Amino acid sequence: MNVQGQEKLLNAHVLVIGAGGLGSAAAPYLVAAGIGHIILVDLDSVELTNLQRHIMHTESNIANSKAASSKEFLERLNSTIQGEAIPFNTTDSLLDDLLPSVDIVLDYTDNFFNPTTD
Repeated sequence: MNVQGQEKLLNAHVLVIGAGGLGSAAAPYLVAAGIGHIILVDLDSVELTNLQRHIMHTESNIANSKAASSKEFLERLNSTIQGEAIPFNTTDSLLDDLLPSVDIVLDYTDNFFNPTTD
């Protein structure tokens, strides 16, 4: 990749909804590839029973917010990223606030978000 391509990645803003199995697998690759800004949204807390598939979390994170645990992991992986942890459920108003500032949304939730019913 050339310098312009790497600069585009550095300036990219990604919203990752869900920091469990799928989000935990994808987010480190995004950050390692050079994504400069990442927002992590997850309401849940880290649980012992999930650690085998939630690779960003460890036993020391049990009972902590998955969003915060993920942000800490990603900042250790790449200290130059700008990360934001949002330990809330995804809602219409949250998306209305976040969508204008992001380039892409990755939805790794367990359930499909339907704004007409959620």
